[in-house]
Amino acid sequence: MPSGWLARVAPSSGFATIAAVDSRGTQRLEAFSDGVFAIAATLLVLEFAVNRHHGAPPLGYQLVHQLWPSYLAYATSFLTIAIIWINHHHVMETIDRVDRTFLFITALLLLVVAFLSPIASVALTFAIAAFYLPSAALFDRVTD
Repeated sequence: MPSGWLARVAPSSGFATIAAVDSRGTQRLEAFSDGVFAIAATLLVLEFAVNRHHGAPPLGYQLVHQLWPSYLAYATSFLTIAIIWINHHHVMETIDRVDRTFLFITALLLLVVAFLSPIASVALTFAIAAFYLPSAALFDRVTD
């Protein structure tokens, strides 16, 4: 066969070249990381819950007065995820390939990012308790 004949063969034929499986680029890691970051940012929205029971305050009141800690936790967590993603993006731009150690380090980073949503939920619960309990105790003493 003549030299260079493989380059002229159509990609759908049986002679097309396939990239090596152990390619040391960063594309697969970047795609996986971006997916984890996107899912983690999406899960933050699940903390917004309104009371739909009979006798509950109107929706507008709940959105403005009762859910503000959720808004604060969402904004803080989203900005944290965004900063981590921006730094990760910068690191991935500066390197040409990844090795096994870097993959494990990135997996640990993504584990932390994935836990930001439950951590934000727990922090939100304690923030609400810390805000309302002293206020209730103070109000109880003032009314006595």
